[in-house]
Amino acid sequence: MGSDDHPAVDADDVINVPPRFLKYVAAFPAARDYRAFGTYPDLPSQPWYEDYLELPSELERNAELITEEFKRRAGSGFHRQSEPGVAREGEWDVCILFERGLRRGENCARFPLLTRILESHDIIKGLAGLVYFSRLGPHTRIAPHTGPTNMRLRCHLGILIPDRCGIAVGGVSRTWRQGKCIVFDDSFLHSAWNDSDVDRIVLVADIWHPRLSSIEVTLLKGLHRYVDLQAANLSRYWQENERARLSGARQAREERPARPE
Repeated sequence: MGSDDHPAVDADDVINVPPRFLKYVAAFPAARDYRAFGTYPDLPSQPWYEDYLELPSELERNAELITEEFKRRAGSGFHRQSEPGVAREGEWDVCILFERGLRRGENCARFPLLTRILESHDIIKGLAGLVYFSRLGPHTRIAPHTGPTNMRLRCHLGILIPDRCGIAVGGVSRTWRQGKCIVFDDSFLHSAWNDSDVDRIVLVADIWHPRLSSIEVTLLKGLHRYVDLQAANLSRYWQENERARLSGARQAREERPARPE
């Protein structure tokens, strides 16, 4: 029995598991680092996507209301972007709503309209996905880098867009427009900049790659859920064992006979 976010897979679907999903899982034993788990085989890819998908279209229809909501509540919730391995010059801050399987309830409460829109669509809420406001301070540059997986596309909705800012993906440079979305595959090398004197704000939302079938998405969600639950279980196990070890060591010290003077 599955939930809405994690539907069950019936017997007919199991029989029809796509060969490339089996190929993806079959590569796990030989994987030597995390990126190997993020690469889905035989998935067509391109840096930029022009065809509008469901979520970007919905964000654009509500862009004015989303921007107004952001302006009313933008004074808190941001922290310095700390993603390791991504060099930058200047200030890059984020306000996270969904973070690789974790729903940031306090920030979601700040933006109820936006959160309702996001939760009505199939954003990636598991280990591969993020949703956040991204703020590039004046004269900030983010060095070229790549995302961790080719299984997602990244959607940016322009919230506050000054002149002299832009983004390059796969060697093609573009800029944002207020109230409009751009969609790209962040597994391609990409960089961003804000050469203006004011902040640049965009909403970032990760969605499943449109060339993944529905059964592939369901199986990937299940796989990510398995990893998430196993990690949580292991964390509890290690914490309890560490508490028991420290308690046992303390008890042994207390029961140890005192040495004669």
